[in-house]
Amino acid sequence: MFKTLAANVLPFTIWFLLTFAALLALWRFISPLYAETMAVTGERVLRTLSLLPQGSRLAAQDNRVWVARPVTRTDGTSATAGLNVLDEATYFNLVIFLSLIVATPALSWRRKGLASLTGLAALAALHLLDLYVKLKWTAIYPGLRMSGVIPEPASPITLKTFEWLFAFFSVIGFGLFPVVIWIGVVSLWKLRHA
Repeated sequence: MFKTLAANVLPFTIWFLLTFAALLALWRFISPLYAETMAVTGERVLRTLSLLPQGSRLAAQDNRVWVARPVTRTDGTSATAGLNVLDEATYFNLVIFLSLIVATPALSWRRKGLASLTGLAALAALHLLDLYVKLKWTAIYPGLRMSGVIPEPASPITLKTFEWLFAFFSVIGFGLFPVVIWIGVVSLWKLRHA
């Protein structure tokens, strides 16, 4: 039994670790490009859907996506606040996902490539959703008053919803999304091409 388990798990583990190490070495080149892509795409998508507050701009800096938006201080004056709304650690799960795909022995290299594109598109969509959640939460967060900024008005239900979504995307979603998408993409490809 252990021989069969080792024969199946060992190649997967080796491929996963090798791919992870290679992508980790390339991460310093990938990360700024991805942050820039998320900033540009996020601004276009959110502005098109009227979800980006008036006067706000998204920009990539230090491998992160930042928003510059107008705020009202508690003393009644206006200002522009800069906040990090998508951190490099958030989208590092791309490396985990790609490592899982490459390590999957049931897929040919061509199918691994197609599965990677499908999964990366799904992860990018989740990163855009995460960007919106963080953008909204940082605008309505009641603790802003302690920093001298008046938060945007929001109902208690909206506050709780975005508080939960912020925590979910920041903690659970980071590790859960690449694994769930990997399982979904591999299952889909195996069913389609069985």
